[in-house]
Amino acid sequence: MKVCFICSGFGEVHGGAQKQLTKLIHKLSTRGCEITLLSRKSLTTKNIPNAQLVLIPDYFSSIRMIGSLSFIIFAFIWVLKNRKNIDIIHAIQMYSNTTIGVLAKIFFKIPVVTKITATNEFGEVKTIRELPFFSIRKRLLAGVDRFIAITTQAQNELISLGIDNSKIIFIPNGVNLSQKLSFKQEDKQVCRNELNINSNKIAVYLGRFSDEKNIDIALESICKLKQNPVLEGFKFLLVGGAGNYRSVEAKLKDIIQKNELDKYVGFIPSVENVYDYLVASDIFVLLSTSEGLSNALLEAMACGCCVLATDIDANKDLLKDNQNSILVKVRDIEGTTEAFKKILGEEVDTRQFGLNARKVVEENYSMPVVAERHLELYRDVIKNKIV
Repeated sequence: MKVCFICSGFGEVHGGAQKQLTKLIHKLSTRGCEITLLSRKSLTTKNIPNAQLVLIPDYFSSIRMIGSLSFIIFAFIWVLKNRKNIDIIHAIQMYSNTTIGVLAKIFFKIPVVTKITATNEFGEVKTIRELPFFSIRKRLLAGVDRFIAITTQAQNELISLGIDNSKIIFIPNGVNLSQKLSFKQEDKQVCRNELNINSNKIAVYLGRFSDEKNIDIALESICKLKQNPVLEGFKFLLVGGAGNYRSVEAKLKDIIQKNELDKYVGFIPSVENVYDYLVASDIFVLLSTSEGLSNALLEAMACGCCVLATDIDANKDLLKDNQNSILVKVRDIEGTTEAFKKILGEEVDTRQFGLNARKVVEENYSMPVVAERHLELYRDVIKNKIV
């Protein structure tokens, strides 16, 4: 099967959607798929294994609309020339990538599926309603054969846009399962020794330091516990950063300095061995206002971590309060403080929470399972050639 992915900003901000795409391409290639990835030349800074990367010109990219139009035109020309080598187009997000896919379907009868990667405040449905030419964009979306929703929230938002529910299929993000596990003390200690971490209580945040992640709430909660013995030997590791995209790193460092939290908080640049940090931890922290389906959360659960997270819809697809996680309200400092106190004070069976979290991803979110569901979707769409 010859699959053409279109992801205009691959490498621009190598966040969750791009990481997920990399994993999916790798797994599909091991199943015999021939993969091509189209991306904007100005925004793509890295190659991708297991795929032919095609860099499409996007002239005047500093002017967003002109750059997008340029990308659509030149990507369409590439599809025109290579249409006999494409069985299906898989567009990442609903914007220019999907426009190219729908045009390819109209002119060349190539099936197209679109994956929705974000919901709520920063979601695609909300954004596309606010973009120019919304009515035209909405008519183009009607040409998509299938929409891939990674959460129930994404499905609901698509329906609110007028997309027929029969065109929506739920396929979550996938994750590679860790061989080492946080709830196994011997694995935890091995990772701590390898990382030279001496703290005996560790919380980890993994990802971008952007505003919607609400890392400041975690810091304010830790500040409230400074005089509490549960913080003895505690360290909160902020792993990641990933550039200036909505970055609040300066704000976080200011909070740490003003409240004298240096003893309790450490910054770790983006690393390849994220699983080692997760296995070394006692708590994975994710206090976001909104998420698509967090890759970091999936990775933490794949490592058997106890999770402290917000009770947003995307998280609740994975997490059950007091079963594999402690859930708190968004930007609830008091609730977050109490959750830290319970977990660090050993009022929570973190080992059982970690076991339960691991079981969820093993059964429903492992990368082989997710890749097979994509293949089933592709076969069904190609077979039926919905036009």
